[in-house]
Amino acid sequence: RMVIGSSTAKYLVNDVVRRLGMTRFFDAVLTCSDVGAPKSEPDLFVKAMEIMGTAPEETLVVEDGLYSLKEAASLGMKTAGVYDYVSRNDRDEMMKIADIYVDEGQNLTKILKLTGGQVDPDEGFGADARLI
Repeated sequence: RMVIGSSTAKYLVNDVVRRLGMTRFFDAVLTCSDVGAPKSEPDLFVKAMEIMGTAPEETLVVEDGLYSLKEAASLGMKTAGVYDYVSRNDRDEMMKIADIYVDEGQNLTKILKLTGGQVDPDEGFGADARLI
């Protein structure tokens, strides 16, 4: 089960997911507007877990922002930090907080080791992966 949680406008996220042909992989798209709070607050993460029916320790958050990563970790969720140029100055702190950190040139298969999920190029993420 997977949910996208984003601070980007929902119509933009939906357009990208649709254009990439990935709609079938996600149970929902949640934005900060949907929950009325930024990703530095627990609301979006809690709602995503409700949708997926998972507990924090069963949920992996893949995140490129420091404050969102901190919030997910504080909730007891597994965390994967992902390098992003915009948050490059937070890289060292993100590496300390995240259960795993993916830098430039690495891919999501490293992240999936936390969940036991697999990536099939034709099918996407394995059923064991629970990501938000």
